[in-house]
Amino acid sequence: MKKVKIIGPGRKLNNEWRYDGDVAIITEEEYEKNKEGLEVLEEIESLEDKKRTITLEIEDENIDLDELKTAIEEFIKDYNKTPENFVQKNPTDDNSKDDEELNELREKAKNLGIKNVHSMKKETLIQKISEAENENE
Repeated sequence: MKKVKIIGPGRKLNNEWRYDGDVAIITEEEYEKNKEGLEVLEEIESLEDKKRTITLEIEDENIDLDELKTAIEEFIKDYNKTPENFVQKNPTDDNSKDDEELNELREKAKNLGIKNVHSMKKETLIQKISEAENENE
């Protein structure tokens, strides 16, 4: 794989038109077909080596690129790791508590004479119950 810059007239690389000054990543085979109009910017390790290249365009000239590269490398090392103290919650636990509370609120609303409680959200039910209780006082 090569990272190349197009020089001169437009060319079709990887089934996509590229024009003068454009940058593209292409295979060796694609490069051989079009090498007279391309400038090689970088040789990219093959995927067989399990390395990939990330290209970033940084406009802020105050950023220290070596420091940024180190930070990105550290981030990538830890990217798919899970912290030891992380305990994954079972989503059904929270849903069952919410469902139980919602059912209690609906029952309370029915007892206060509020209609259509089956289609109300929790927040709406709380508001309607509060209004009904204030009217009854």
